[in-house]
Amino acid sequence: MRQMRARRPDNAKDDRAFSSGVKCRDGWVCRLEVWTGRSYAECGSKGSPMNPIDAAHIYPRNQCGPIKFEIVVGLAACRDHHDLYDRHDDSVRVPLKREHTAFKAINLASKVPIARRMPPSRPLAGEKSA
Repeated sequence: MRQMRARRPDNAKDDRAFSSGVKCRDGWVCRLEVWTGRSYAECGSKGSPMNPIDAAHIYPRNQCGPIKFEIVVGLAACRDHHDLYDRHDDSVRVPLKREHTAFKAINLASKVPIARRMPPSRPLAGEKSA
């Protein structure tokens, strides 16, 4: 099982609040979309001891600027799909509306615009489905 990264003491309170806020808003269910062979569909996993639900950042923390602990830039994800998303595996993606909302919020709050990480419309040829 993957180990959680250690929280810095100065960010621990904000990190816990972000994590619990995102998971509560999303109903403790994985909201990442998974390629089914024909289209993307929400995972919907409620997690398990071997695959718990985590809060994932839609864009990397260092790109979220002053709103990196706001729930608008997060999404509940099961750990298996969170790992695939972190590796930029096209078999999982963020729902289009969630990505758009996070992108707008980050660019409004930041002084430097970020590059858009558009969810794929389908995996690249040769990709396995999750």
